[in-house]
Amino acid sequence: MAQRRKAKNAADLEVTVRKVGGVFGDDKVTRVRSKRMTVTNHGAVEAERELPDGAHEEVSKLAQEVAGLPVPNRLESAYVDDGGTTTIEITVSGAHQRIVLNAGDDAPQPVWDLLDGLERARHYPAG
Repeated sequence: MAQRRKAKNAADLEVTVRKVGGVFGDDKVTRVRSKRMTVTNHGAVEAERELPDGAHEEVSKLAQEVAGLPVPNRLESAYVDDGGTTTIEITVSGAHQRIVLNAGDDAPQPVWDLLDGLERARHYPAG
């Protein structure tokens, strides 16, 4: 039963982080769907991997926390400033959260923890 629940939770998880703009003209998308992570840079696949259990569990836990936060809805501006924009979209266990951060914006600590956790997951040693 625990394994079935874990498999269901893995299937329910989707996190997409898109960083665009900035002084270097970034266009990087990090996506975790179920247990699969894909990173694209300007549309080209930069990295793709199946997440080990530990990395997936961390990302899932952080995503669930962020999905439940009361973050104000903000509209993306019509232009991207030199500081760039990060858009985070999370769907987990039926909850959906969309967060748009422009350079210099403040956000609750769990949002930053999720971004850090995704970077750790990308480099997590294979199990």
